[in-house]
Amino acid sequence: MLSIVIPTRRPDNLRYCLDAIDRHTRNYEVVLVDREGGIAEKINEGIRKAKGDHIVLLHDDCEVTSGWADELADVGCFKVGEMGDLFECWGGFYPGDYCKNPQLHPDYCFFLCLSKEVAKKVIPFDEKFTKPYYQDVDMGLHLKSKGYKIKCLPGKIKHLVAEGAGVVVPEQKEYLDKKWGKC
Repeated sequence: MLSIVIPTRRPDNLRYCLDAIDRHTRNYEVVLVDREGGIAEKINEGIRKAKGDHIVLLHDDCEVTSGWADELADVGCFKVGEMGDLFECWGGFYPGDYCKNPQLHPDYCFFLCLSKEVAKKVIPFDEKFTKPYYQDVDMGLHLKSKGYKIKCLPGKIKHLVAEGAGVVVPEQKEYLDKKWGKC
């Protein structure tokens, strides 16, 4: 079974997200974390509640497309999204603009699929990321630091709102820089 964890922020968009999941997914559960709190905190809660063999972290302003879940393989983790026409433009960074060190290059985890086994090894994600910016970069760096590779699954999830593109949240960026070092 596939557990789809959605930390809600945009209830107006949630219906589109859930309808698309229902049309294009079988053998799944949705774990909504619909309360106040930081984004990483809500993600961690959802992962703890998930019962599936694989856990997908998905935003509530996304629409999955036909075949999206069929391509999730039983490996450590996948990055499974793209935003509009700007592939790999997540967390307020464009690839290469933030991290120049090839040992730490973040494969951003904007949407993420983890096996339950891997999820148990890598959570909790850092709950100091209270806003939905930069936590995806931190997750990517965190997973890579644990030895996991992140693979891409392009064209299967549409990010409909994506208001965070290019957003800089100074306190979260400073924390990310301090935690991982400027690359």
